[in-house]
Amino acid sequence: MSGIEEDIEHIFIIHRKQDTERDLTKLLQLKCNHIEVIEPEKQIEDISSYICMHTKKIDKRRANISLYYTHMKLLQKIIEEKLNNVLILEDDVIIENGLDYDKNVMCYVFNSTIWNGRYYETGCNMYPSYKKTKILYDTLLEYRKVKKNKFRTIDSELYRCVVKYNLDFKFDNKVIQNKSYKSTLGNNGKKNFIH
Repeated sequence: MSGIEEDIEHIFIIHRKQDTERDLTKLLQLKCNHIEVIEPEKQIEDISSYICMHTKKIDKRRANISLYYTHMKLLQKIIEEKLNNVLILEDDVIIENGLDYDKNVMCYVFNSTIWNGRYYETGCNMYPSYKKTKILYDTLLEYRKVKKNKFRTIDSELYRCVVKYNLDFKFDNKVIQNKSYKSTLGNNGKKNFIH
């Protein structure tokens, strides 16, 4: 990891300990004094009131809703603790080389796939400024009100807010999918490589 490494002040790794043998060794060896492994939010049993997402499988929908709330909780933590240069990783990300990002944006999404002209995947996000993160967080909450408290996956909501509210985001399409890999976070068996 080069370039960005000296700038990272906090790293949060979203990782479900239950029923997984995921090896976080490489992620935990990143050069950062503040690395914290975060357990995803508890999954909700009744999801009948949530908007339809990319899959009809109930377990995957529950996982996506859990991830949404986990990301929102971490954004809130960034704001409350006034954290800058925060990297949020999902536990299936492998960092092979350096990450270069724009420090002036509110969020930089490193591994994103493009589908129907839209960006998806939030396996690795950088939040350079807690002040700009607050704008993003407030916008996500406002958008949820507009949608009558219904929302899609966090990556879809981020993209929709970027378009609707013209937010200052950057996307970097660096993802390879490996169908043989099973994620504990409900991402349909994709493995994300940042390279």
